[in-house]
Amino acid sequence: ATATEVDYLSGVTNPIQDQFTTHSTKTSDLNSTSQTLEGNVSTNLSKINNLDSSVSTNTGNIATNTGDIATNTGDIATNTEGHYN
Repeated sequence: ATATEVDYLSGVTNPIQDQFTTHSTKTSDLNSTSQTLEGNVSTNLSKINNLDSSVSTNTGNIATNTGDIATNTGDIATNTEGHYN
């Protein structure tokens, strides 16, 4: 190949190679972003599960407290009745 042909081929292949490099970099960046997003989703699901558990615990605590209030109300009524009798 002549020097002119080599120059021409370099002029054609170098920009193509540059595009491949650019695309490879972008693909790598997208893969990294996807992995980060997957990690965020996993973290958020874990947080949601923890919140579900907390809600369940709090519901149980409310039920217990409601029972305690009823008991205390009964005790107050008994004590009041005993006080006046």
